[in-house]
Formats: sequence, C-alpha cells, structure tokens
Amino acid sequence: MKDLNAVGKLNFTECLRTILYEYCGEEESETYAYYQKHCAFIFKVEPDVVDFSSHYFKLHGAIRSFECLYQTHKDVDLYEIVPKRSGDEVTVLSRAQFFEKRKDFYENEGRRISSKEKPMSILYVSETILDYIYKDIKGSLFTKSFSPNEFTSQLDVIYREIKKKNYPFSDSTTVKEFFRDVIEPIYPKLSLNDQNLFWKFFKPRESLATPSVDRSSLYAFAETPLKH
Repeated sequence: MKDLNAVGKLNFTECLRTILYEYCGEEESETYAYYQKHCAFIFKVEPDVVDFSSHYFKLHGAIRSFECLYQTHKDVDLYEIVPKRSGDEVTVLSRAQFFEKRKDFYENEGRRISSKEKPMSILYVSETILDYIYKDIKGSLFTKSFSPNEFTSQLDVIYREIKKKNYPFSDSTTVKEFFRDVIEPIYPKLSLNDQNLFWKFFKPRESLATPSVDRSSLYAFAETPLKH
C-alpha cells in the first residue's frame, strides 16, 4: 500500500452510470435510483422477485459489461481506496481479489467495510476503461472488419473523445473552439497536413472547392460556427 489520490481514476458508481447511460440514455438516472434503493439485494435475487423489472435487467447487463471490459482489457485496473486525511490508502486489486470481493462493492454502492478501525473503502477503476466503454459498447465509426489507416484511426479516437466528453455542439460553436477542446488535448503535435484535413471537415460549404488550405486560411475561418 502507498499514499495516492484518485487522479486518473473514477469511482465504480461513476463507471456504472456511464455504462448505464450508453444503454439507457436519459433513463439512466431512473435505473440508477432503482439501484441505490435496492443495491443490497438486487444481485442476490431472481427477476421474478422484483416482478421482472426492466431496471433489474439493465443493472445486471451493465454489471456484466463492466466485468467483461475489466477482464478483457488488461490495462484496466481496479483500486480499493481507503480515504484518510493523512493520505489515501490504495490497494491495486488483482483480478482474483476483485472477483472475491465484488459482491460487497456491488451491494453497497461501490463501498466495502475492510476493517473495523478504518473508514469504508471505495472501489475505483482506471480511466482507461472509458475508452473501451465508448468503443466496445457505444461502437466505433468503423466496423470491426475495417482496417483503419493512421488517419482513420485518428478519426475514430476523436469520435470517441467527443462521445466521452458529451461535447456540446451548438450553433455558436466555432471550429477554433472544437479544435482547442477536442483535438488538441489528444493530438497536441498533429501534423499541419492532418490539421488541414480536420479543419476542412468544418469549413463553410462554399469554401470546400478550395484545392488546398494553408495555415493563414485556417485562421481566416477559425471563428466560423460549425453549422452551415
């Protein structure tokens, strides 16, 4: 164990709600409220006990997706964190340790009594799982049979970044804002050629006939709203 904080991690309930939102959309909050009310027993009973509630199946499906992503992608880690004023006490859980303790976490909103002398521990997951949630659950821009080149791979990453951030496009959103908010954080050293290509996606319709785009022209339309 060592003192760490939760940077680069999200707690289990945030992760569960993200998965639920991908499955349920705006109904996620209702299903999560159902989970909060019934988490102590909802994973112990058969569906007939709760009159075959749709929330029951959504929750079980979300949990199975969470476990599948965790088990499938080895760069996803789980952490049991005991919050302390002197510094968080963090344990990186092995796969075996997690599956041994998982019911305790599921049945208490991601918390577990680990010791009588310590606060309840909280289950955290590395943020790398978000990439897989949006890619494996929400889907990629491309089918699995498609072999992307470097540029199309960048497109897919940007697409998933937009989904991850739930990026708020509006009539007033400018190309410059989109580039600053979405593209630059993940591709800070993007080549000028690729920058030109991405900028061209949002050029005004009447400008698309231009055969090439130099850097000065990029800034000429940088404040152009995304809506044509």
